[in-house]
Amino acid sequence: NHLRWELENEKGGERGAPVVARVLEERVLKDKKQTVVDAFAVNAAITMIGSSHEREAVAAMIRLLDADFSAVSDDCVSVVEFRNHVAGQLAEMTGESFGVESAAWKKWFAKRRP
Repeated sequence: NHLRWELENEKGGERGAPVVARVLEERVLKDKKQTVVDAFAVNAAITMIGSSHEREAVAAMIRLLDADFSAVSDDCVSVVEFRNHVAGQLAEMTGESFGVESAAWKKWFAKRRP
């Protein structure tokens, strides 16, 4: 699938949560010309990113709340379900719960020390 291909082509072979998040954000969700879309792989990537507690991974998940999931949504997984999944992972990562409200997450994150 497209996500796996993009990760395989990532320089240095890095597969940590921040890299997966960046590839998902920059190369998969923004690519409106995708011919192979795998909602399962995107959900797996969100779960993988959510397993990290790295500051950069949390920041990436907050950005994903505003991502355009329409390119990867299908009959089984809607844009709303992707956002809910991201919010659930954020809650598990941080112990906080602001739902899908990216503004609330951004405000909370800005108050956290690096």
